[in-house]
Amino acid sequence: MNNPKNYYIDMDGVLALYDRDAYRGSDPLFLKKNQHYFRNLKPDRKALEIVDRLHYNSRYTGDKIYILTSLPM
Repeated sequence: MNNPKNYYIDMDGVLALYDRDAYRGSDPLFLKKNQHYFRNLKPDRKALEIVDRLHYNSRYTGDKIYILTSLPM
């Protein structure tokens, strides 16, 4: 395990398909409490395949994978 790396992966537009409408208006959907915005987005299958491969390889490389889900308040 030489030089393990940290990978930080975003949700919206990376692991999940981007929903432009969720960011529009004065009360955007992605900021509404108890809406579980990311839970309901459709996954990007290609991105998930890449993360799956990173995860598999991390057993040998020691790499760490982090999913970014926090919203600024």
